[in-house]
Amino acid sequence: MPRGLPVAAPAVRWSVAGAVATLILVASVRDPGSGPSPSLFGVPLATYLHLVAYAGLSAAVGYGLLRADGRALLLAAGTAVCYGGGVELVQAPLPSRNASAVDVLVNTVGATASGRQ
Repeated sequence: MPRGLPVAAPAVRWSVAGAVATLILVASVRDPGSGPSPSLFGVPLATYLHLVAYAGLSAAVGYGLLRADGRALLLAAGTAVCYGGGVELVQAPLPSRNASAVDVLVNTVGATASGRQ
């Protein structure tokens, strides 16, 4: 028996992608507070969160497309990467946040890693 996600209606699949994107945006614009940033093995925890978040967004968009061919994987990853760039632009004018090319790079790694078989 093949394993995989159950096939939901398109509105449900795209709602999942929208929910993931919204969660990323909300987490990205909220004030992180003061104090030292937590880290794991010398890497900021935020870096791991970026990887997981954008892998999840890419996977959610891929599920919305309901295809696993090369074009769909490229579209899903490209959408997540562009969204990450947009979020960085939203962060730029916020006093408690900053835009970072490193974050865009980490987002890109996360988004493209989710398409690996």
